[in-house]
Amino acid sequence: MGSKRLIGVEQFADDGSRLARYAKLARTDPQNAVKAVLDDTAQHLLPTRKAAEWLFARLVLSRSVDGAPYFDAVRLIARPEEVAEIAVNQYRTLGNERRLAIAASLLREYGSEAWPALCWIARSGLSDCEYFVDLVATIPGVRRSEKIDLLVELVATGNMDVKWGVVGALENYPELRRPPIPALDTVSFG
Repeated sequence: MGSKRLIGVEQFADDGSRLARYAKLARTDPQNAVKAVLDDTAQHLLPTRKAAEWLFARLVLSRSVDGAPYFDAVRLIARPEEVAEIAVNQYRTLGNERRLAIAASLLREYGSEAWPALCWIARSGLSDCEYFVDLVATIPGVRRSEKIDLLVELVATGNMDVKWGVVGALENYPELRRPPIPALDTVSFG
């Protein structure tokens, strides 16, 4: 059965009105809210970036039970680099490390296509990037030397959780220890 919602250019003068409509619909019917966002994005009534930002924010607010439609929709319309930028920007503005954990989960789904996004995160100056360490260590289709270089960059953030995450990754994935990561030889964990 099709949706009975009426959404058109004449009904919503701006993106803010559309986003408010989606939010109202999401309270009672998340599936149809996601469908409305995707439909309006496909019809170029809502910019893809705004749609991805709204869907990502809803995903952060959702419980795991009702988060699936948001998760799938973000993956459908956003490139890995957009997911990284949205997550980091929202985290810097609004806080809540859940945003970073969700971004890591989303990026894992992209596989090796997420590598440029992971490099951007490592170079973004974000100190709370421990959520991405395991993904850097295990991402398929990326050379070991590139993974090691990026782990070294992550260690350079100075965040203890990141450093411990890299130590854990080295314990879990010993193939990354050869050659040894030079930055860890001089890092003090105490």
